[in-house]
Amino acid sequence: MIRFAVIGTNTITDKFLQAASALPDFKLCAVYSRTLARAQEYAQKNNVSLVFDSLEALADSDQIDAVYIASPNFCHAAQSILMMQHHKHVLCEKPIASNASEFQQMYDTAIKNQVILLEAMRSVFSPGFAAIRSLLPVLGTIRQVDFSFCKYSSRYDHFKEGIIENAFHPALSNAALMDIGVYCVHPLVSLFGMPASIQSSSIFLSNGFEGAGTVLLQYPDMQATLRYSKIINIFSLIYAQSNAERIPNRPTQQGSCGLFYPFSGTKPTRSLMTSPPMIRPATEGTKALEPGTVRRAVHLR
Repeated sequence: MIRFAVIGTNTITDKFLQAASALPDFKLCAVYSRTLARAQEYAQKNNVSLVFDSLEALADSDQIDAVYIASPNFCHAAQSILMMQHHKHVLCEKPIASNASEFQQMYDTAIKNQVILLEAMRSVFSPGFAAIRSLLPVLGTIRQVDFSFCKYSSRYDHFKEGIIENAFHPALSNAALMDIGVYCVHPLVSLFGMPASIQSSSIFLSNGFEGAGTVLLQYPDMQATLRYSKIINIFSLIYAQSNAERIPNRPTQQGSCGLFYPFSGTKPTRSLMTSPPMIRPATEGTKALEPGTVRRAVHLR
């Protein structure tokens, strides 16, 4: 049995606890919040009696084995390091740190104290993503990849009215790249490794906050483009080029074949793109690509 505490009492923590409750070795034992009243409220909601409004007291507790951290991004490094220094294992929400220097300190602390440090980046461990990975060799030589995640923030209208909420505060490490761009970066590196070179450009808002960005990554035989935004919606696709005749049960012709992967799905969907471009579902379960929703697709030339 692993006795967990949670730092953060938001909807992300709710979803984590819902999933973790299916594991027989998981037990929620404590809740931390900056205010005791909020910690007690969340603990009562989850049938937990042990509450903290002091990080040091939580770290010192001998009733906790591991901590799930879902606090604001800029808090991740300091809170994780404190917990690991007291020999607590840490599962930290993405992005695990604000920069490489912070992560190196976290990594060193985990090694020194012989504890586990994990980043809660679920998407690349889903069955659907595993299916995409297994099918990549079928596609032949991949030449271009385009990952996009652009979602108009529900708080952007307030920003335009002059109300600066946490979602658009430049000091909190939750700019567009840190908040949703990581959902492009992580799958790319997971599938194709580190690039040889990186170029990037961003759109900065009036307070210096990064609202959107584009990254061009060069591999020896492939290019990748990442697009991310908190201020617009666009379709989200991945493109990769190869030979259509490599896909079984498809006529050899000019055009593009593809694998479409809804983020929450378990099965990729093959489709044929003709000229003029038109996407035709090839298997059951294909859903419309909705603006602002992450989708994964691999196209063949």
